[in-house]
Amino acid sequence: MAVDGLGMLLALVRQHPGVTRSELLEQLGWSRVTLERRLNELTESGFVVAISQRGSTGGRPPEGFQLNADHGVLLAADIGSSRARFAVTDFLGTPLLSVSRAFDIELGPTKALDIVRHQFRSLLTQAGFEPAAVLGIGIGIPGPVDFAAGRIIHPPTMPGWHGVEPAAAFETDYPGAPVAVDNNANVLALGEYRTTWRDRSDLLLIKLGQGLSSGLVLDGRIYRGPGGMAGEFGHLYCPEGTQCRCGRFGCLESVAGGWAIQQQLQSVGNNVQSSDDVVGLAMRGNYLALELLTRAGEFIGEALAPAVCLMNPSTLVLAGDLARAGEVIAVPMRAAIKARTPEYLFERLTIVPARSGSDAGVIGAAFLAQDAACARHELTGRTDRRADRDPS
Repeated sequence: MAVDGLGMLLALVRQHPGVTRSELLEQLGWSRVTLERRLNELTESGFVVAISQRGSTGGRPPEGFQLNADHGVLLAADIGSSRARFAVTDFLGTPLLSVSRAFDIELGPTKALDIVRHQFRSLLTQAGFEPAAVLGIGIGIPGPVDFAAGRIIHPPTMPGWHGVEPAAAFETDYPGAPVAVDNNANVLALGEYRTTWRDRSDLLLIKLGQGLSSGLVLDGRIYRGPGGMAGEFGHLYCPEGTQCRCGRFGCLESVAGGWAIQQQLQSVGNNVQSSDDVVGLAMRGNYLALELLTRAGEFIGEALAPAVCLMNPSTLVLAGDLARAGEVIAVPMRAAIKARTPEYLFERLTIVPARSGSDAGVIGAAFLAQDAACARHELTGRTDRRADRDPS
């Protein structure tokens, strides 16, 4: 029976850029003939390129393989409640051109997705690419997503979006490009993990913005849960919580989310319209803003402590606008976690700010798009090989 492992080979090349033939043979256990046939398929398709390895001790340097950055481009969008970032990237997920703009998610799906389509077309034109060059599209959404179905499910702050499948909005413009949609905390976690933490098996990312959410990487993969809804960190119970935007009482978001802090600052006359404004006010020395961010850090740390005990994560990454407050929110959070977890767990936990910068979300969305493009290619290749296979 023929070996059908194109997806396995492509995954190894993606995970280990520069991997050599001998390393691939060791990992896959294939014959040299089978490996060469599959490598030829990937290189002829344009997905993979061969590169010369530097540092050889003598003779001809070994040949390695990696994804082809110039195979095509990816479109990425990181959509928040009040702001969105868009990018066109190469096939490795490196932004070639990106833009940030105000964005009102409450416009509803039709108008909001039209804005996304316009931004994508504009960026493609500016970057000098035709729509046919687009191999995949990745989109991060500020609400729960059934990832397998590509469907938004009961988003508490996105009126009119329940049941929407955003991929349909892009089928006409990019008929050959798969569209992947996920919660933006998962998108951030994916980007942080693949750009910075591949040497670790797990990562827990907490997104601190208008809302609170989390993305979890286990064994190198985003963990979404059986229904795709894992990561609803902001709706954990907090004894000091009040009424949340979701309609329930006692959610962590209601005392530690950016929208809740913003409301408290507005109630005493401060002109703050976003989480970014809240942090700016604190950095200018506003006592109430500093106090509210410190309390938020304490509440967040208290909520995270059980997760640290249950999961024993190696890496905890803080992302989002409120995370820009730095030690103001991180110090009380660390103290709360430390006070509620065994020392042998806490001392092995790395707590750091996100390192991907302002493009973190679109880089993660580009990786989503890359995953979808590679999966589409692997499926197409497998179907073609079935059709061509010798019946004997």
